[in-house]
Amino acid sequence: MKKAVAVFLACLFAIFSAACGANGGANPSGSPDAPVSQSPPPETDSPSGSSPDAPGGESAEPSPGGGDYGPFASAKASDGIGFFSPDFDYSVMPEYEIAFLSMTWSSQLEQLSNAFEQFAERTNVKYTHWDSGNDVDAMMVNIETQASQGIDGCILGIFVTDCERAAEIAEDNDLFWMPGTDAPRDSQNKLLAPFVGFDNYNWGDSLIRRADEWCVENFTDYEPSTSRVLILTYSANVEFNDRQAGMEAGWAEMYPDLTDNLYVCDTASQGNVSPDGAYDLVSTQMAAHPDVSSWIILSVFDWIAPGAQRAAEQYGVVDKTCLATTGGDQYVQQLREGEAGCWRLSLFEDFSTAANARFNGLYALIAGWAAPDTLWSDFIQPGERCANLYLASAEVNPDNFRQILAYSDYFNGFSLYPECQWDGKTTFPVVLGQQ
Repeated sequence: MKKAVAVFLACLFAIFSAACGANGGANPSGSPDAPVSQSPPPETDSPSGSSPDAPGGESAEPSPGGGDYGPFASAKASDGIGFFSPDFDYSVMPEYEIAFLSMTWSSQLEQLSNAFEQFAERTNVKYTHWDSGNDVDAMMVNIETQASQGIDGCILGIFVTDCERAAEIAEDNDLFWMPGTDAPRDSQNKLLAPFVGFDNYNWGDSLIRRADEWCVENFTDYEPSTSRVLILTYSANVEFNDRQAGMEAGWAEMYPDLTDNLYVCDTASQGNVSPDGAYDLVSTQMAAHPDVSSWIILSVFDWIAPGAQRAAEQYGVVDKTCLATTGGDQYVQQLREGEAGCWRLSLFEDFSTAANARFNGLYALIAGWAAPDTLWSDFIQPGERCANLYLASAEVNPDNFRQILAYSDYFNGFSLYPECQWDGKTTFPVVLGQQ
């Protein structure tokens, strides 16, 4: 019923927009504070299921606050649909209700939720978030409860092992939904909904190569043959397994005779996916191998990395340890507070940009501008029904983190990092090309 209403509203809005006319356009001044046009953008060749007057337009150049979508233009599949448009008057749309329903809560999820809330304020959306206390059954009840209370859509922060069950409940309740964390896959490993994530294999490969390069540049006595590589992971997550595979392949290609120097520390093996679990695994390795000349520790996600930091401090090996991660939100927070010890770099997951796509992708589904099988359609892989939109990633380190954060604020029109002033030059890619 809600989907039929959404289609009706989209059609009604198309008539309204056609009567109002369309000018569109990016902020011409180059200033984040300059006013932007609020008239609907020109008509485009919209994908099936979208309103011709939904936000759209393409540009080869980036502009402030996401105007003309900048690097997002490569996602042509939606001609801007599924991303925030500063040139679109969202006040003419209904006040939708969107909830972020999460299995648990962490600093990463809080940052993601803060970004969702920013986009909600800009799009005339009533936004709430709920934490299920790491209780799967409570999470499922929350989905049903929110649906019964009349929300229009939800972003689900749920473990990959429970995605299929959650998807069934959402769809049984005629609820539009978008994954907020893990890729939602069925028993055949097919996506259940459009997903915003990363090219995990190449992300892992890039991380191990960059960590090795950092050691060459910074450790005067770096010798791979007497070094040990630890991969911190959680094997129940398919995405993490792909990152691990990329790390292993990268090391094997660089040092084919040293594959025995790499060891996988799987937090799933001890049922403790936490910094404490990471500490236990890493400290065990450091106690067993006191003669290692250098430690390269790679974490497939940010949250557990502080455990490895603590182990390096405990065993007095900070000066010969290179900790590197994918993600980077906790790393960035440590840099903002002063210093990160043996944590040398991270391939950054920009939560603001991820939230832009996740929140506004869901908005497009609710508004009837796109369907799950048309949203970001250029990024639908062979054999898949829905898109896997790959975000790009930039290296963050003590030298550049302020500019990376400042550019993220500039691009998304936020002020999450007010102490970081953009230099007008530093940029990083946002969306990878079609894979």
